[in-house]
Amino acid sequence: MKNTKRAVCFVLAFALLLSGLALLGGCDGDPRGILKPKVATVYPFVFVHGLNGIGDEKIPIDGASYWGSTSGTMLLPLLKTAGYECYAPSVDPVGSAWDRACELYAQLMGGRVDYGAAHAEKYGHERFGVTYDVPLFPGWGTTDDDGNLRKVNLIGHSFGGATIRMLAALLQNGDDAEREAAPEDCSPLFAGKKEKWIFSLTCLAAPHNGVSILAMAREMADSVAGRLAVAALESMKDAADLTKVVNLLNSFGIKNIGGFDISNLGDALNGLSTGITGKTVADTIHLMGTPDNAYYDLSIEGAAALNTKTQTCKGTYYFSYPVDGTRVEAGKCEPTDDMISIIQIPARIIGGYTGSAGGVTIDESWLPNDGLVNTISATAPFGQSSEDVLLDAVATSAATGVGPVNSAFAWAKAKENKWYVMPTTRGDHGTLIGMGKDEAYLRAFYLPLLEGLNTLSREVTG
Repeated sequence: MKNTKRAVCFVLAFALLLSGLALLGGCDGDPRGILKPKVATVYPFVFVHGLNGIGDEKIPIDGASYWGSTSGTMLLPLLKTAGYECYAPSVDPVGSAWDRACELYAQLMGGRVDYGAAHAEKYGHERFGVTYDVPLFPGWGTTDDDGNLRKVNLIGHSFGGATIRMLAALLQNGDDAEREAAPEDCSPLFAGKKEKWIFSLTCLAAPHNGVSILAMAREMADSVAGRLAVAALESMKDAADLTKVVNLLNSFGIKNIGGFDISNLGDALNGLSTGITGKTVADTIHLMGTPDNAYYDLSIEGAAALNTKTQTCKGTYYFSYPVDGTRVEAGKCEPTDDMISIIQIPARIIGGYTGSAGGVTIDESWLPNDGLVNTISATAPFGQSSEDVLLDAVATSAATGVGPVNSAFAWAKAKENKWYVMPTTRGDHGTLIGMGKDEAYLRAFYLPLLEGLNTLSREVTG
């Protein structure tokens, strides 16, 4: 019974993983930011959403923006009013970092999405996707009347971090297999030698090194009890009814997990796991074994493979913001009130799991987390040059990742080709996009961040 309980617990964790990320999607107000900037910016800012997210260009009129989340504030119009040129494109909610990078490139440049002839053949999907008649950033990569190259600042939340790292790598290196597979009509993205097109890359709560909850799920799914749980979920596949999942847990005598009453959780979460992706929890488990989707890239082994392809690029500046909402208690990491309640359940599961995956030992250093991503994973890709940003006592004591931290950092002194790891933010996976926060929080975090990057670009370009 103990092993069976563990197996079905990870199933619920998956439901929460999907539903928690689904909550990060969605807009009101002016989704396309018609407001005109009051002052000129050096380079525009491109915001890339994470798993199951959506960009401002596609959100429904009565929805909530991913960038601003539940704060009731649409971030991009706020930033545009302050004078910053910003864009928030939409990419595949569960696509691989490669596919999403191809989609991001096509939207910024305009034209048809080209996933690559070699890639499409290898993974069995169409080579071409949507055509974008109008580029989001006209003239990207060209020079203006003064001879200045038009660059962008990329900001990615969660899996958006892997997406922008892949785009940067393709812009710099291209891809040999794609050039060989389609020498006559290869996408310019795969030609490489465009590393100067990106000025900076900023990752918010991004799982650079994978997430341990997928390692735990793989381990449990491979067990006998896990296979039984997956089979039970498969029988519910068409209905995708989380109420039935909760009933399944109850049938094993599981009424609560980690002190949380789950008796009504099914009704609360029902449909969220399929609301955006159309995939059930069981589908998600099976996706983990394939290499051309977000879930593989989020695994420990998938992230390691991705990191080998996405080394830092010459002339680009890198910043990361890890998040932690847990505290150490009896050798485990327990969630605190810094997290919203729905994310505390997977946070507790992540905070108690150790093991190994992909040659990586998941030890106690992996226990602190933001409810979905291990804090250590959100620092910098393993093996890449990085520096922990140490601020004075006043700024560090306010280490929520808001104004004092971004304002105190010496942006003009940053060096290219290395990661600057900012002080860990207290909160959960949605904190830095405004989940559970207000407009004041968004202003305090983003305005100094964007101005800091502009300060750096002015220092670099003179």
